[in-house]
Amino acid sequence: MDISKKLKNYRKDQNMTQEELSRKIGVSLKLIKEWESGISAPEDSELQQINNQIIVTDLKLPFYFGKPTSRKPFLILLIIPLLIFAIFIQVNIFVGILSGFLSMIFIYGLGFYDFRRYYAYFIVKKDGIIVSKEKELQLFPLISIIKGGLKIRKEEKIQYNDINYMNIFFDSDGFKGYGTSISYRPRQLYTTREVIMLQVYLKTNNEVINLNLDQIFYPDSKERKHILYLFKFFNQKGIPIIDDHKILKAINEGQSFIDSAYKKN
Repeated sequence: MDISKKLKNYRKDQNMTQEELSRKIGVSLKLIKEWESGISAPEDSELQQINNQIIVTDLKLPFYFGKPTSRKPFLILLIIPLLIFAIFIQVNIFVGILSGFLSMIFIYGLGFYDFRRYYAYFIVKKDGIIVSKEKELQLFPLISIIKGGLKIRKEEKIQYNDINYMNIFFDSDGFKGYGTSISYRPRQLYTTREVIMLQVYLKTNNEVINLNLDQIFYPDSKERKHILYLFKFFNQKGIPIIDDHKILKAINEGQSFIDSAYKKN
C-alpha cells in the first residue's frame, strides 16, 4: 500500500490529527504533511520507525469481521415474503405459505447480498476470537440467518493459546461452472466468487474452524483496510500464518490479491 494512503487511513481510523500522528511517530508535522500529500516519501530508517510505531495494538478491539452494519437486507428478506403471504393467504393458507416461502428463497438466491453474514461473522478480541457455532446449511440457512439478525446466534470463544496455526485459503481452482469450463469467477455476486477463508487449526483434536474472509473482496470495506493490521495482531499473539497465495503481500503492495492467487496456481 502507498505510504501516503497508509498514513491517512491509519490516522483517520484512529481519529488522530496530523500533529498527533507526528508526535506518535516522532517526526515533524511538516514531514507528516509532505508524506500524506505525496510530496516526499520516508527514508528507509523513517519507514522502519513508522512500521514500529503504527502497530496493531492500536487496532480498535473488539473488531467485528464481516458483521453487517445495516439490518435493511435482513428486513427485506422477512417483510416482502410476509406481505406476499398476507396477499395469497386470502386464496388459500397453503398457497400463502408456499408463496411466501418461495419468495424468500428467491430473494436469498438473487445473490445481491450475502445473508449468511448475519450469523457467520467473527469477532477479534484481545484474548480470543468469538466465532459462530450455527450449523452451516448450504441451500438456505433460514434459521441461522434469523437468529443472527436477532442477535441470538450460538457462539464460541477460541483462546489464542489454543490455536496451532492459521491458513489463508483461496480457491484458485475457480468455479468450474455448471457444465461449463469457466475457471475464473466473476466477483459481482457472492454466489459466484472464489472462496476465501481463514482456516484456524486448533491444538486439540486437530479441529479446523473456517472463518469467512469474503469482505476483503471489497476495497472500501473496513475489513480490507484493516486486514494487514489484523494478521500482524495474530502474529503478535504467536500464531503462525500460512499464506501460500501471498494474499497479504499483494494487499500490502497495493496489488490485486486475486491476480496474485491465480499466478500462484
